[in-house]
Amino acid sequence: MLSLLGFGKRRRRSTKSRKSSKKGSKTPPKQLLKIAKRLGLKVTVKRGSKRVYKSKNSIKKAVVKKLRMIKKKKLAQKKKLLKKKKSRKVRRTRRVRRSRFGGQINPYTMKMSFGRRY
Repeated sequence: MLSLLGFGKRRRRSTKSRKSSKKGSKTPPKQLLKIAKRLGLKVTVKRGSKRVYKSKNSIKKAVVKKLRMIKKKKLAQKKKLLKKKKSRKVRRTRRVRRSRFGGQINPYTMKMSFGRRY
């Protein structure tokens, strides 16, 4: 029996000197949560019947990935617009010049026309 307790008096631990072990804050930084919300990312996971925040690092990864995707999409849209602008055919409109005396001169036929003909 004595060998189990050791020699001498047993030391009592004081409750004041005991340090509580902290794993860090439970919630991720507010700024990170705000960005995630703006991008439409889920920041919580269901564990049992509770909802728990994802880790700070996993949220950061998701944010970076989402931003990369958005940038990619914007670049693709820009390319598409540029391609569309280049491929668009320019239509020439026929210009009709008016003479000084009220008639119109068609530059292609070089004939004068006075109003509509029925």
